[in-house]
Amino acid sequence: MTFEPGIYPFELFGTQHVGVILLLLCTYIMLFIFRKSLRSEKTDKVFRWSFASLLMIQEIALNIYRFQYDLWTLDHALPLHFCNMLVLASIYLMITINKTVFDVVYLLGLAGTLQAILTPALRQGLPHFRFFQFFFAHGGIIFASLYFVFVHNYKPTFISVKRTFLIVNLSLPPVMLMNWLTGGNYNNLNRVPD
Repeated sequence: MTFEPGIYPFELFGTQHVGVILLLLCTYIMLFIFRKSLRSEKTDKVFRWSFASLLMIQEIALNIYRFQYDLWTLDHALPLHFCNMLVLASIYLMITINKTVFDVVYLLGLAGTLQAILTPALRQGLPHFRFFQFFFAHGGIIFASLYFVFVHNYKPTFISVKRTFLIVNLSLPPVMLMNWLTGGNYNNLNRVPD
């Protein structure tokens, strides 16, 4: 694995991209196959806390990487993109088993994060750290939501959709304010991403 920015370019739908998509699909299939063995109270708790810890470690590692290579800036690195917020929500979900958080992670995660996996805004390919981190974080959001569907039998409802719509819309004004204060483009609210 390398950390140097600007080397090992990412190729959309190249071998590495298709390979990681297939690996994520296999992971989700394995989760479905082993869902019943994860339902015991002890196994469930250990698994949830372990996965939450891995998500937190990758988020910390991303920020260390950004600091190390002078890539951490207020206009880009705050956790205000939907996917960053969903990683943090997934960590919270895995620890608390909160149904409202599940609704948000499931509805936004399956739609937005799946889009990010299929058409990533990623410049580095294998074996770059950002490649691993990007797909672990985004794949982890989907994994967390599917974990609660398969293991805990959670299902979104019409109320879930309305609640998520409200939460998303309430989150936008503070993000827009931060975009204005920092000159950033969080959630691509100011312009189409580069």
